[in-house]
Amino acid sequence: MADIVQLKENGVLKYLQTHAKAVEGLDAYTLGKIQGDVVVLYDGLTSVKGIYFDDSQVYPIDASKTLISLTIVWSGYTIGGTPKNYGGRVCTYNGEAIKKMQLAGLSVREIFQYSVAAGDVCTKDIVFSAAGFTGSSNNATTPANGKDNRNIVLRYVAATYAKE
Repeated sequence: MADIVQLKENGVLKYLQTHAKAVEGLDAYTLGKIQGDVVVLYDGLTSVKGIYFDDSQVYPIDASKTLISLTIVWSGYTIGGTPKNYGGRVCTYNGEAIKKMQLAGLSVREIFQYSVAAGDVCTKDIVFSAAGFTGSSNNATTPANGKDNRNIVLRYVAATYAKE
């Protein structure tokens, strides 16, 4: 292995700059840290299924790993029918923010417009706890405003962790 050389420029000691490709394995290491390990927690996209995501659906977040992001995919739903493959939304949450919401026991409310009519909106709540996250019983009901929260269903959930 070559010695690391330090030069003096205008009385200031500096190291030589080189290209990152000169360091063997650096590309693979940094790419792994960026891409991470994806853990699929629910996949209704492949099975063409969806869930209302109520409080009976509980998903863990591995506290022993560094969470990079949490991705949730939602789509429209014909009540009593099947999930729609349009009208969807991908929600990606930052891992650091998720950890803080877990510690505080916070929840997130996503608001969806499920048709072209201006008032056709419904909500989906995501409730965070120290162990992970769950839906809310409100996600499978018709609230007081008469808009049915079952018009949108959860289709996919994945946690991305940093490669160790």
